[in-house]
Amino acid sequence: MLRALRTGLLLCASAGLLALSGCGLLSQEFTGEVKIAFKVINEENTYASTFIFDPNDNEDVRENRDSIDRGQVTAITLLVTSINSGNEAQYGRGELKANDTVVSSFDLVPIVANESYRLSMTSAQRQFASELAFDRNDPIEFDFVGSTDQGPIHLDAQAIFRLEFDASL
Repeated sequence: MLRALRTGLLLCASAGLLALSGCGLLSQEFTGEVKIAFKVINEENTYASTFIFDPNDNEDVRENRDSIDRGQVTAITLLVTSINSGNEAQYGRGELKANDTVVSSFDLVPIVANESYRLSMTSAQRQFASELAFDRNDPIEFDFVGSTDQGPIHLDAQAIFRLEFDASL
């Protein structure tokens, strides 16, 4: 009798968890980042570089894509990974654009190797970036455009997208 009661309770508990997870009531929060390397090369003091951001490059996003309830790009950081021979630029400003819409920007930051700069984002820009990252399943082309105090510009950089999302279990 006790054994049958225990078995019955286990079955009910399992069915209850299955029902909860199927309804999206059980979820897990994930955080991560996607890093994209690119080059900035121009003999003048203006630049334009294009790179592809694919949220699926993050393993957690890729493995949970079909069960993501909500997601957000919480920050975009620019990291200057190296300053190459011939570079004379010392300060820069610029914008990160997707579909001709500004997603984030920075103004007059020093160009120093191994320094990172968090790009400013309004709430509307953060919302737009989050919709691009989580409401579609395609890679997104970004344009990194701006100017420096002087040219030429020769550097390597990374854009780092910080992500947070909830996925139903």
